Amino acid sequence: MPRTDEAEAFFHAVYTAVQEIPFGRVTTYGHIAKLIGTRESAPPFPPPHLHLLPPSRRPSPTLHHTSDPSQAPSRASFSSCRGEVKADTGLGPNVPAERPRQVGICLKHLPTDPTSRFNNETVPWQRVINAKGTISPRSQPSGARSQAAALEAEDVEVSQAAMGEFQVDFKTYGWFPEVLPSEEANGQ
Repeated sequence: MPRTDEAEAFFHAVYTAVQEIPFGRVTTYGHIAKLIGTRESAPPFPPPHLHLLPPSRRPSPTLHHTSDPSQAPSRASFSSCRGEVKADTGLGPNVPAERPRQVGICLKHLPTDPTSRFNNETVPWQRVINAKGTISPRSQPSGARSQAAALEAEDVEVSQAAMGEFQVDFKTYGWFPEVLPSEEANGQ
């Protein structure tokens, strides 16, 4: 099944951002999500508790401008996969749209075909680890070991914890810029 234009844009943004992680450094799935921003969609159906709200507090089903926040329609924003993106369901404050799991899915589906624009040779997938500083487990046990070996080839020290998980010290090897270097260079 082909990807939607929106999904393709997200995959492109993830791969492009990961390409900016410097050699010998690591970051997290969540930080990549924060750097590129992601879409946070309103639910396809009203939340089940909407009927409990008085009619004056329910979000409007029609799209129209109103200065009364209690009458705001459900909406979601998506800004070219860049910047901080927030969604408002009309039921509460905006929430940041960070999707670490979706970043992981993009990297899981990174093509191996060397003729693809983005592939496992052009996108340093091994430089993205989880927020605990460990390499996320894979369905194949050798997957985490392969990622550890790829990081060690970049002179990143990978240790093994008591439970066997591979760890990287963020204080030494972490990369957590406020914006992507390419955006900073472009003055964005």
